[in-house]
Amino acid sequence: METKCDVLVVGAGLAGLTAARELHKKAPHLKVVVLEAKDRVGGRTLTVNLKTANGTDQWDLGGQWVGSTQIHLLNLLKELNIEYYTQYVTGKKLSQIGGTKIRPYSTTLPTAQELRDYSIWEGVDFLMALSRLESMAAKLNPNDVFALPEAARWDGMTLDEWARQNCHTRTMIDSLNLASKCAMGTESKRLNLLFMLYYGRSAGTISDLLEAEGMGAQRYRIKGGSQQLSRMMSDDLGDIVHLQTAVTKIEETAGGLRVLTTSTDGSDKQTVFRCMRIILAVPPSEAGKVNFIPPLPYHKRQLFDGAPQGNLIKFVFTYETAFWREKGYSGEILSTGYTEIPGEILPLCLTYDAVTNHGSAALLGFVHNEQWADRSKEERKIALLKDLNPMARRAQPNGDFTEDGATAAASRPLSAAQRSTALPQPFQSTRESWTHYEERLEIHFELNGISDDRQKVLHLLAAVGSEVYAKVANMCAPVKPRDKPFDEVRAKLKAYFSSKRILLYERRAFYLRSQKEGESLAEYDNALRALADSCDFGVMLDDMLRDRFVLGLRSQEAITRIATEPIDAQHPLTYQRAIDIATSLEVANPPKQFNTIAQIDRRPSTRQAPGGRGKQCMCCGRTDHTRADCKLKDATCHFCKKTGHIQAACLRRQNSGGQQQQQQPRNSFKGRRGKPSTNAIYDSTSTSDNDYDYDYDVVTVNDAQQCYTTIAWITPTVNGKYATRFMIDTGASRTVVVQETWQTWGSPKLSDASCQLTSFMIDTGASRTVVVQETWQTWGSPKLSNASCQLTSYTGDHLDIKGICTVRLQHRGSDVTHQVFVIQQNAGISKNILGRDLLDHLAPEWTVLHKVDNDQVSSVAFGQDWERLFSDYDQLFRPGLGHCTKLKAHIELKPDARPRFFKPRPLPFAIKDKVAADLERQERLGILTKVAHSSWGTPIVPVITANGSIRICGDYKLTLNQQIKIDQYPLPRPNEIFATLTGGEKFSKIDLSEAYLQVELDDNSKQYLTLSTHLGLYRQNRLAMGISSAAAIFQNVMDMVIAGLDMTAVYLDDIIVTGRNDAHHMANLRKLFDRLHDFGLRIKRDKCVFGADSVEYLGH
Repeated sequence: METKCDVLVVGAGLAGLTAARELHKKAPHLKVVVLEAKDRVGGRTLTVNLKTANGTDQWDLGGQWVGSTQIHLLNLLKELNIEYYTQYVTGKKLSQIGGTKIRPYSTTLPTAQELRDYSIWEGVDFLMALSRLESMAAKLNPNDVFALPEAARWDGMTLDEWARQNCHTRTMIDSLNLASKCAMGTESKRLNLLFMLYYGRSAGTISDLLEAEGMGAQRYRIKGGSQQLSRMMSDDLGDIVHLQTAVTKIEETAGGLRVLTTSTDGSDKQTVFRCMRIILAVPPSEAGKVNFIPPLPYHKRQLFDGAPQGNLIKFVFTYETAFWREKGYSGEILSTGYTEIPGEILPLCLTYDAVTNHGSAALLGFVHNEQWADRSKEERKIALLKDLNPMARRAQPNGDFTEDGATAAASRPLSAAQRSTALPQPFQSTRESWTHYEERLEIHFELNGISDDRQKVLHLLAAVGSEVYAKVANMCAPVKPRDKPFDEVRAKLKAYFSSKRILLYERRAFYLRSQKEGESLAEYDNALRALADSCDFGVMLDDMLRDRFVLGLRSQEAITRIATEPIDAQHPLTYQRAIDIATSLEVANPPKQFNTIAQIDRRPSTRQAPGGRGKQCMCCGRTDHTRADCKLKDATCHFCKKTGHIQAACLRRQNSGGQQQQQQPRNSFKGRRGKPSTNAIYDSTSTSDNDYDYDYDVVTVNDAQQCYTTIAWITPTVNGKYATRFMIDTGASRTVVVQETWQTWGSPKLSDASCQLTSFMIDTGASRTVVVQETWQTWGSPKLSNASCQLTSYTGDHLDIKGICTVRLQHRGSDVTHQVFVIQQNAGISKNILGRDLLDHLAPEWTVLHKVDNDQVSSVAFGQDWERLFSDYDQLFRPGLGHCTKLKAHIELKPDARPRFFKPRPLPFAIKDKVAADLERQERLGILTKVAHSSWGTPIVPVITANGSIRICGDYKLTLNQQIKIDQYPLPRPNEIFATLTGGEKFSKIDLSEAYLQVELDDNSKQYLTLSTHLGLYRQNRLAMGISSAAAIFQNVMDMVIAGLDMTAVYLDDIIVTGRNDAHHMANLRKLFDRLHDFGLRIKRDKCVFGADSVEYLGH
C-alpha cells in the first residue's frame, strides 16, 4: 500500500506541527502528511493532571519552559490565545558544587562572587572556563558548524574531556557536569563538545540555557501546560496527522522520495509513502536511526551521533502550600549528589518552583539517572524527600507524586543517552602492544557500524595520536596516509611496533616471576598470562602457567594443598583448578587488615543546652548561667588567643565558619565522656557539672568507609592560674599532657615515671591474657616460668609460648597482680590481648557493658491512653515471627560469582543438642527449609547468648559476602535523625522482634544462603544477619515503613518516635503502628520504651 503526498513531515512535535500548519496556511494546494511514532502528539512536551490539596491541576513533565529568545514560539502562543507567566525565582537558592557542603546563593547562575566560600582560584577558574566556552560557541555558524576549522577537533571530544584539559579545580569540573545534566540531560562525559556549543549558540549563549531570568531558557511557563499547543494545532490539521507510524527508511529515487514506515501499535504493519519533499522534525539521535539511501553527508551523521536522546527522570511533588516561599527560598536546588561516602550519589540533581497559575504548590525536579534508574519509584521518592530536607524540613507532600523517565529529558533541549562510542585513546607503545590496540580498534568499528574502508582509515588516523600519526605519515610519504588503503596503513604500523623479541629473554622473565607481597591471586594470574603471551608455549601454555603459578605462590599451605590434590584422568590438575584451590584457601584464611585513617575533617560543635532556651553565656556558650557566674570567664581561647572565653564560644571562630581552626597538640584527660544533646536525648553517663565542649570528626577508613565521631573536651584550671584544654579519653588510665603544655605551666619539676603504660586489645572470647615478646621486653624482661598448658587461636593454630610472667597491673583504681602469657615474636599475634581472666579483676562489669537496663528506662506510668493503644494493636506484640508482606529481599551477585560449598564444622558435644533444637525451631517457623542438594553451602557458627540459648549464624564471609554486589543504600546519619526529632517532649523507642528474619528472601536468593550443618543442608528463607548487604536492604525496608511519618526516625531495627506534646506523640505512634501492621511486622514489647522523658539512642 502506497500513499502519495507533496510534503511529508516526520515528527508531530511543536516543530513538525508548526511546519505543517504554516504550509497549510501559505500553500493550501499542497498535500501535506505528518507522521508520528508515538501514540500522541507533542513530542517532548507532555502535560499531566495531578492531585492537589483542593482537587487536581496540570503540570508539565516535558517542555514546560519558554525562553525569551524563542520568538516564534512566543508568537505562536499569542496566535493561539494561550497565556504564559514568569517562572518564580525570588529568594535563596541552594547549591552543592565542588564538595558535600550545601550553600545558598542569590542568582540563577552562580558567579565567582557567590563562590567565594570555596577559594579565589575556584572563582577565577569558573569565570575563565565559562568565558572560554561562550567565546567558542560564538564562533560557530549554526547553519554550517563544520565551516569552522576547530569544529572537527571539538567534535572528537566530550565536554568532560575539554573540562579536564582546561579547568583546574574540581568545582569547575563539577559545575560543567551539573550544567550538562540540567541543560542537556546527560553527564558531561557523554556529551559531545561540538553539539553542546552548537546548541548553546542556537539558544543565544550557553548561559541562556541555564538561566531563568533575562534571556534565559527557563523564563516563562505556559498556563494549562505546553502540550496544548500541539493538541490545538493537530485538531486544526485534522486527519493528515498519522500517529503510531515510525519512519524506518528514506530512499531517494528517480521519481522522488520513497519512505518506508512501520506501525508501532503492535501490528508491525508497513506502509510506503511517496513524496517530493521531506521535513525531518525529530531529535538528531532519532534521525540517526533512520536508514537513508544514499547515506547522509558524513558531517551530518557526525552531528546526529553527538546528539543523544534524553532519558532523564523528572519528578513532581505537590504540597498544600508553597512553604519554601514562606521561608525565603525560591525552590531551586542544584546538587552534584556527593556525600561523605566515596562513590555514593544522592538522587536529587535539580529542583524548581512549580506553583501553577491557579496557586497549586509543587516542586519539580530531575534525578541523577545513572545511579538511580534501576531503583524502584518508591525508593527514589523516599531518597528525594531526604534530599529536600534542607529546604523542606518536616514538610511532606500531601497531594501527589509522579515521575516520568521516557519524556522527562524532553523538558530540556535534547539530552541524556550515550552518544556513539568515542574514539579509542591514543596508542602508547609503553603501555600496550599494537596487537591489543588493533583489537580495540576492531571493537570500535563494530560498535559504530563502520565497515567502509575509507572510514576505517579516517578513524584509525584520528585515534592513534599525534606521535604515531607523524610516524605513519613519514612511512606513506609523499602520499598522505588518509589516501592509503586501510590494510596498508595497518600493516605499516604493525611492522613498526611489532618488533622481534628474543624468546629466551621472554621466557626467562616468565620463569622468574613470582607472587609479590600484597599481590592478589587475580593480579598474579594476570601478570603471568601477560608474560606468557610472548613466550610461544603453544599447546604447553596451560601446563607452563600452572607450574609457574604454583611454584611462585607465597603461601606454602597453598603449594602443599595443590601438590597433594588427587589427580586422575577425569580430574586433571589444570591451571584453572590450581587457581580455584589457591583462591578457596585465600578466602578461608584472609590476610589481616588494619583500618588506616586517611584523613580527618574537623567539624566544630554547635552545642546547645537541653531545651534550647535561655540567654547564652558569652564565656562558654551554655545557657544555664550568666557570664558573671561562669567558671571560665578568665579562660584563654585557643582560637583567637584572647582571655574571657573558650574556643567553643569564640565569636571570631563562628564568624569564620570554623575553617581556620589551628591544629593544636591534644592533651588527654581521664574523665567521664560528655555528649551533645538534642532536646532530651542524651548519654546516660553525661553530667551537667563539667564544662564540656565538643568537636565532630569525619574519619575516612581504608579510603572508603566514613564514620562520625564525637570528641569531648574539658578546660580545668591548673595550679590556680593555667586554664588548660584536655581531650577526654575514657579509655586512658592516666592523664597526660604534651611537652608544649608543660612548658606553658612554667616547666614545673619532673620526677621519674614509676609505671609503664601498656595498651591491650580486649577480646572477650579469649580465656587468657597474652602479651607479645616486644611488650615483655619493654617491661624489663621479667623472669619467666614454663607454661603448663597449651594455647590455641580462633583458627585452631597452636601459639608458641615463650613463658609466663607475673606482673602488677593498675587500671581505674584496680591494683592486680596477675600471670600473663608471653608469646614468641613469630607466633602470628601482633597485639597484646586482654582476656576474660584479667577482665574479671580489672573491669568486673564487662559482662554488662553497653547493656540497657529496661527496668530503669521503661519506668513510665501508663495511663488509659497507653493501655488503649496496646489493646488496639495487640497483634503487633503477639509472640511469633512477623512476615513483611510488601516486598522480598533480593541478593544480587557479581557477574563472575561462583557457588562455594564448605563442609559443616565439627561441634562441641555440649551444644550439639541445642543446635539441633534451634534448627528444628527455625524449620518449624519457616525460617529454614531442609534440602537434599545445593551448590552453595555455608558452615554455621553457633553463638551462646546471655540467657544460655543458642543463636545460629552463617559464616557467609567464606562463601557469599565477597561475591555480593552490595546495595549502596545509605544508612541515616545521627544528625539527620536528631534533626527529625527536634522539638519533641517525650520519646518512645520501638524494637522489632528478630528484625531481619521478618523479611523474606525472593526465590532466587534463597539458594545462596544454604547452611551446611551436621544435620544436613538447610535453605535460608529469611534475610539473615551476616550478609554484607543485609543492613542496606533492611534499612531500605524500614525507610519505606516510616516514609512520610512526622517526628519518626529509624536506624535499622531501632525506631524512635516523639511529638510536640502527648497527643501528638500518641497520634504519631498510632500512625507508625498502622504502618507496621500493614507491612506485617511485629514488635518485641519487653525491649521497647514508651513515653519516656529521655531515652538512649545510637549511643546518645
